[in-house]
Amino acid sequence: MSRYLIVALFLHTGFLYLWLFFGQGSLQLSRIFGDDQFNPQSPAGLATATAFELEGLLREPYGVLDFASMANRIVKFGVLADLTMTEKTVDEAIIFSLLGKHFPWWQPEQSTYIPWHRRQKSDSHDTGIVICVGSRNKLYAIHLIRILRDVLHSKLPIEIAYGGDGDLPFKDRRDFMALDDNIRLINLVDLFDESVGSLRHGGFAMKPFAMLASRFRRVIMADADAIFLRAPDQLFKSEPGLVETGTFFWHDRAFKRPTATAKPWVESLLGARGPSPSLSQTTFWTDGLSEQQDSAVVCMDKGRPKVFMSLLFSVWMNLKVVREQVTYKNTLGDKESFWLAAELTQTPYHFNPWYASCLGILKNHNTVCGSQAGQRDSRGDLLWYNGSMRRDKWKPGRQLANITHWMGGHQNWSSLTQWYLDPQTTGPTASLWCLRGDSLTSVDSLDIWSEMQTMVKVVNNADDRYFDPHQSYAPPPPP
Repeated sequence: MSRYLIVALFLHTGFLYLWLFFGQGSLQLSRIFGDDQFNPQSPAGLATATAFELEGLLREPYGVLDFASMANRIVKFGVLADLTMTEKTVDEAIIFSLLGKHFPWWQPEQSTYIPWHRRQKSDSHDTGIVICVGSRNKLYAIHLIRILRDVLHSKLPIEIAYGGDGDLPFKDRRDFMALDDNIRLINLVDLFDESVGSLRHGGFAMKPFAMLASRFRRVIMADADAIFLRAPDQLFKSEPGLVETGTFFWHDRAFKRPTATAKPWVESLLGARGPSPSLSQTTFWTDGLSEQQDSAVVCMDKGRPKVFMSLLFSVWMNLKVVREQVTYKNTLGDKESFWLAAELTQTPYHFNPWYASCLGILKNHNTVCGSQAGQRDSRGDLLWYNGSMRRDKWKPGRQLANITHWMGGHQNWSSLTQWYLDPQTTGPTASLWCLRGDSLTSVDSLDIWSEMQTMVKVVNNADDRYFDPHQSYAPPPPP
């Protein structure tokens, strides 16, 4: 074949693609490639149409305030991802190419779990725990890992995500690798464009990035200062809401700040559509609570395409320019971005019905004070708490919290429960909370009391080995 004929065929095919893109050539192209690919009633045809829509959206600019435009893109990507997974005739290269164009700041590794990737690298795991760690919260992460392994006997693999050498130096990384042979490190600045993500010392923002980058399909994201009271290994099988939706979120403290702006902002994003049933029935929505989600632990099944794409939306909300100009001006860090991404894209999601509990000491007959906010499983049993095992994680030293009682949070806003900050710890880092209510339990009556006592010994042993009095272990203050 002469080179002139080859050039002519190339130009002819190119013009046909352009004709299709501008809505004129579908009939002719269907004769070349087959009717099914351009039949909007077929899965392959729907995939083709969705791909061309996403290609067209690249020509429509949007700003950091335009959450609706990004939600529209995420919904379309969810459709294309689902079709790519279920329809073998849809080439996965199409969605990979479009993702690279819409989100050029993300460069996934071969081991990153991506649900439609048919040649997934074999070292991907089904379920695992991801912890974002820097030198400031390294010791808390060691506490968590030792508790998971030595007290709760969890077998789940663990990934430690960090933001470059300055965030977690080599010496600290070496300590983690020596802890356990089922720990892997992820340097997020190798996977995301630092000029866009700004993840070096990124703090709260790192968490959705780490979940997206993980090799796990089913991800349990845990803050370094979270403490599990029961092994989380079976959560994706035992929690009905997680099984149904592929997500499991927990409510924050049922507390009202006069200056809170989260709900009005969410209302403005939803517009005339209004809230979904999942949101409209929450106390955050009906009573205007300050925060909706406690994101110290987040569970998501990335094997579900809509869940995967809502996670990608959450990552976008935590990009440097978006979080600084919008997200963090209306919410406290990353915490609301997980459920909000699902809400804006109409992706089903599940919140545990109980609001956060308080673990600490008994102040009087109906009040418990402490830094730790407890969270339950679907049966109402304590599952984990945040705030580390320190009496006050904001202060230096090794003093552990004295946890003698548990005041349970309710499933709705009630005059029977009231949160307030202890006036003896006022200041910019005040963190000793008190909960007054009617659901008081002595922790020595709990079925996990023996494990809680063992945790104290394990943490003290870890402190003996790793505690450095010259190192600040206090996390950075909230944004």
